Amino acid sequence: MLNKYIGDSYILRELRDWYIKECKKMGQDELAKYPCVYNTYDNGELISNHERILYRSRLDLQQAFPNPFSTTDVDKSYHDWYRVNVGMNVIDDLGGEETVETLRAKVAELTAEIQNMKRSRTWQYSQKIISTFRK
Repeated sequence: MLNKYIGDSYILRELRDWYIKECKKMGQDELAKYPCVYNTYDNGELISNHERILYRSRLDLQQAFPNPFSTTDVDKSYHDWYRVNVGMNVIDDLGGEETVETLRAKVAELTAEIQNMKRSRTWQYSQKIISTFRK
């Protein structure tokens, strides 16, 4: 990302190099061998990107299932709710069928991302530059 957005900023490159060294000092190389606990439900089943997007985009699901990783109580399990209400007919990484819920979740996530971009200093600065060229 530094190459793409920052260019020749030596300060940010030094900060990145420092961060990488600190991570290595703290054992990142060893820890990287272990799978992330947030990749799976507590029953070991992998969580798909679609399940993550939908959960992140819907406050009602977050409130109904405060621990989205838990599968122990079927009535309070996001895992089971997802399979009953959304099913397995969602986009796979190579394309495929999309459900309305998945599309809504994607739209919500992208809308939030755009709003965050528009609040950034870079966006605001670029708009000022563009407006000077339009005059």
